[in-house]
Amino acid sequence: MNNIISQFVRPNIRKLQPYKSARSQAQSGILLDANENPYGQYNRYPDPNAQPLRRALAAYTDTPEDTIIAGNGSNELIDLIMRAFRGPIYIPEPTYGMYKVFAQINDIPITDDPTQANLAFYCSPNNPTGETINSIDFPGITVVDEAYWEFCNQPSFALRNNRTIVLRTLSKAYAAAAIRLGYAIANPEIIAILDRIKPPYNVNQLTQDAAIKLLQTPPDIATIISERQRLQQAFKELKIQTLPSQANFILFFLPQASKVQQTLAQKGLTIRDQSDKTPNALRLTIGTPEQNNQFLTQLKCVLQK
Repeated sequence: MNNIISQFVRPNIRKLQPYKSARSQAQSGILLDANENPYGQYNRYPDPNAQPLRRALAAYTDTPEDTIIAGNGSNELIDLIMRAFRGPIYIPEPTYGMYKVFAQINDIPITDDPTQANLAFYCSPNNPTGETINSIDFPGITVVDEAYWEFCNQPSFALRNNRTIVLRTLSKAYAAAAIRLGYAIANPEIIAILDRIKPPYNVNQLTQDAAIKLLQTPPDIATIISERQRLQQAFKELKIQTLPSQANFILFFLPQASKVQQTLAQKGLTIRDQSDKTPNALRLTIGTPEQNNQFLTQLKCVLQK
């Protein structure tokens, strides 16, 4: 293991002997080794390495196959990374709340000082603010969550250096939140570490098949980007402050934000109250043109009261 990477890996993970699942040994022939039911359409455990899916993701991202690992959503990969690497961890706020939750679950100390951290999580475009990050100067293991990357016009952080892990998902641009497919791009050494500690069959066969099929056609995000621009203009005309967004959502600010969110919810329109992270902040996910029109109509009614 590379010394630069090894210094950040937890000692117990360096010593770990990974579990060898049955389907990592054989996937064809007469299979009587895994206590599977011999009947049925889905009787066999899936490919534990998800190799066809990794090839499809490598082609989509234009990266080598050994730099890819798939997960049961990006959340599983966040958890695996925190199990693999030493803290303390630096998490710039406001950002996606699960980073902090997983740090607490894994008993990793969180620091506000990046110079005292071995692991850092950034989100670009950031959730909930929507802005992108141009550069990161962090000497440890750097995780960049690019869940909304397809909606922005910035180059990826993928494989910029051997300490960076990029997280991606099919939930957003590919409109596939239901199948729970996330993936990470990193140098092969880091991928090998995550492979050693992941559950043996973490991505089920239905998800693998669905993801491969989805990746055959590039995502159509033009309407969402167009609607994002239209809504930004509408907010401007209503004299409502927003933050520039390169994601599929907009953070905007209103007095009594929580009350506004509750009033809209009573009308059957749900947006996210973010005032616990940023004062007076609400987050609107870009919907269809019709849904966005309904939002604007209802918002104007609330503002007129």
